[in-house]
Amino acid sequence: MQNMHNFFNRYLVSQGVIKPLCELLTVMDSKIVQVALSGLENILRVGKQDAFQNDGINQFAVMVEEAYGKSVGFHVMQDL
Repeated sequence: MQNMHNFFNRYLVSQGVIKPLCELLTVMDSKIVQVALSGLENILRVGKQDAFQNDGINQFAVMVEEAYGKSVGFHVMQDL
């Protein structure tokens, strides 16, 4: 089941979901922000796993930094 979640998260990233999730972090509804953070956390976990197999860099974290800035990527990665 975990492999399916990882596949789904990679698919979402390939479809450009990171930037819209980052944009949701600016809304005033805390439930929406929590869902966006949860989605980003799941994506970053997959990226962390992939980094071990690739060049050691979490490419999804790089995408989050590009979309929203280093501060968000850093805070979400701290929770992993």
